[in-house]
Amino acid sequence: MKPARRTLIFLCLTLAAATVMCSIFTPADSGKLKEGERQATVYNLQLTINAMQKAAVTPTSEPTQEIPFPTMEKPPFGSITGSLSYPSEKIPPQRIVAVNVETGEFFSTEVLDQDTYRLDEVPAGKYHIMAYLLEPASNGQNITAGYTQFVICGLKADCTDHRLVEVEVEANANTPDVDPADWYAPEGTFPVDPLK
Repeated sequence: MKPARRTLIFLCLTLAAATVMCSIFTPADSGKLKEGERQATVYNLQLTINAMQKAAVTPTSEPTQEIPFPTMEKPPFGSITGSLSYPSEKIPPQRIVAVNVETGEFFSTEVLDQDTYRLDEVPAGKYHIMAYLLEPASNGQNITAGYTQFVICGLKADCTDHRLVEVEVEANANTPDVDPADWYAPEGTFPVDPLK
């Protein structure tokens, strides 16, 4: 005697390319359901479909922005050079800092036993130049100097303008004679050392 053949029925609900619900039943199983139960099952399935359709988000195409491809090219650099000073017989070790006036990015070099400095590989742009003592002064103060209008007017007593000068750095060029020699500005005139 051959075994009885069974037919399986798969009923799956697919929404937005994802299968979210499946039912498996045989005609024999469905025959056991009363008419009211069959209608309730179909009605519940329809409610589920309606709820999922409302929750589904239809994708919309938005114009994409072009993403620049990174290159191995370095941005154009320049350099800054100048003389150092200090209101005493000996010039103490100093940190020279160039701060980009637009971005706040800074570049620095430390000078221990020289009266000149050189800042290389500074991206083109406008900068404020300050000199910070590496060690506090003998009176314990962290004194700062800047390249200011006071320096440009010759450090004369009748010149009272201690505003920092914007130094233009150009690509592949040196900006010379940028001397952060204004040690006489009132305390707090210049930004604090970004490395402290």
